[in-house]
Amino acid sequence: MWTTCWARCVTNTTTRRTAVKSNQGKRICAFSISILISIIFLQGTAYAQQRITLFSGKGEYVDLNITAGTVAKKGNVWKAKIYGVAHGAIDRAAKKLYLVSDYAVFVLDAESLQLLGKIAFPSSPADQINMILAPEGKKIIIANFDTQELKSHTNLYSGDNLKMGKEISCNALSKNSHFLDSKKLVCIENINGKQGVVVLDVDKNSIEKKIPFTSIVKDLAPQDRIVDVDAFQGKILFLKKVMVKSGGAKDSLFLYDVSTGALTPEISVDIYGDFRLYADAKRIAVDEEKIIPLGPNLVKTEKVGKVHIFDVKTAKKLSTIDTPKEGRVVGFSKNGQEIYYWSPGTLKVLDTATATTRKNIQFHSQAEVQNINYAPFNVPVL
Repeated sequence: MWTTCWARCVTNTTTRRTAVKSNQGKRICAFSISILISIIFLQGTAYAQQRITLFSGKGEYVDLNITAGTVAKKGNVWKAKIYGVAHGAIDRAAKKLYLVSDYAVFVLDAESLQLLGKIAFPSSPADQINMILAPEGKKIIIANFDTQELKSHTNLYSGDNLKMGKEISCNALSKNSHFLDSKKLVCIENINGKQGVVVLDVDKNSIEKKIPFTSIVKDLAPQDRIVDVDAFQGKILFLKKVMVKSGGAKDSLFLYDVSTGALTPEISVDIYGDFRLYADAKRIAVDEEKIIPLGPNLVKTEKVGKVHIFDVKTAKKLSTIDTPKEGRVVGFSKNGQEIYYWSPGTLKVLDTATATTRKNIQFHSQAEVQNINYAPFNVPVL
């Protein structure tokens, strides 16, 4: 139960959300809320305009045209017998959509949503499956935790015929593991309390780099810890929690470049929330939350309705944008000028420079949306 709960917390969140223990000794995820929407960014010749597709936990979807500010289409994937979506990825060239649901990875035609095939994992619920699609779509890395064997597996699959290939030498269940290019996999591991970054040549199944977190961040006391909160194209945003005598923690953020080994100056933060790295890796968005105690060792979080923008290089706060209290940052434009913020029935396009709302794209969904998992594993941002 511990492994299941911990993986759910890691997969569904991007910040300091942890597993706690109740009075009865049962492990629960204090901050975990079921993923009810996944977001997929569509680009390329088939999608001349910027598009976002939202999937609800019930298998409903809505395709939004960001450029036009309209709903392109909506429907569901029930014909493919998919009744819940945890996360997904898309091969734009082959027009294939990969969706993770309970006990399987489903492959659909991205246009018609017709089922093309699936890879079954009979003993792995959706929160125990991570899928990473290589940039050219020819390789799929799928990591799953088998609840019968109580063991994790990470395997290479063919994007053409879905056949399983060799087992990969890393535990890729972390949501922030991703391809650096068509061959190199950045694997963020957390095994038996040992955390680190592994750079793996997938074709050769050989480890090129293995870097413990303690080598990246110096002067860590035994009670301190590092959390990977976001990652994009070889850049990893870390949160360092330094425990203080009062019993609390002093938090700071820093950005690590896997290729060069460069580490940015620490950004001290006194704000609790979801920390997100911009696509250009130059800024950080903090979707502020407050902590509400519910009882011994059990709390919940509640949105404040403010997103704070920090500059990575100078560590200064640039601006604060007002947002709905229900919702979440789900992505950014590639040039860093826009933030995409989901709230029930609406996608807001926020202007980073002016701290205002550029567009409100209204849509209707029957799903009871409570939480959102932004761009799934290694799906490119707009």
